[in-house]
Amino acid sequence: PQSEVKEVARALRKMPRGSDYLEEDVYSYLQWWEGVADTEVFNQLIKELALYRSWELSLAVVACMDKLNVMADVITYTQLVALLGKCGRGREAQGLYAQMIAKCGQEGGLVIDTVAYGAIMRALARSHTTVLDIFARMRADGCPPNAFVLETVAKACLESASDSGSMIETKNGKSARGCVRDATLAVLTLCGDLQISPTDRTVADVIATFSALGQWEDAR
Repeated sequence: PQSEVKEVARALRKMPRGSDYLEEDVYSYLQWWEGVADTEVFNQLIKELALYRSWELSLAVVACMDKLNVMADVITYTQLVALLGKCGRGREAQGLYAQMIAKCGQEGGLVIDTVAYGAIMRALARSHTTVLDIFARMRADGCPPNAFVLETVAKACLESASDSGSMIETKNGKSARGCVRDATLAVLTLCGDLQISPTDRTVADVIATFSALGQWEDAR
């Protein structure tokens, strides 16, 4: 029951934070759930902990799920990545996203949908290069974006184009400038192909990106 989940969350929040034994303490408390609680129940628990930004406890809960033979799903990871992003734990969030990608490659593994990709992009929005990498993977997976995703990507493109340091980098033999331009053009192309009406913010960021890149014809 939801009331029981709330009670468990309250009990966990009373545990001392920053302890080297936090994961063990959480497991000791949750082990009676073995064979009783499923993935949905654990997702409810993480959602409850997220209300209080209890990211350390949430990480410990996910670690305990494996010990209790409960499979973490896309919702589990997406909730946790979003929580870490809100708490300014970008490094941990990127590490968890990397775990998600690794599980996607396994047989019967995770399948990241549009909503999950959008939530992950928003959580990692402080790293515009990461957002563009996620967008590239999303396109490679054939996962269709929505207007929210395209707005997030357009903002990341503008931030990348405005970052003089990132513009001197190369990736897979291609300049960062070229990668940003390709991503910006993809935003426009997908709007047309998928008949998505871009938001005013998306349009403004696309024009500003082309201007920042010196692509005046594209901007016009």
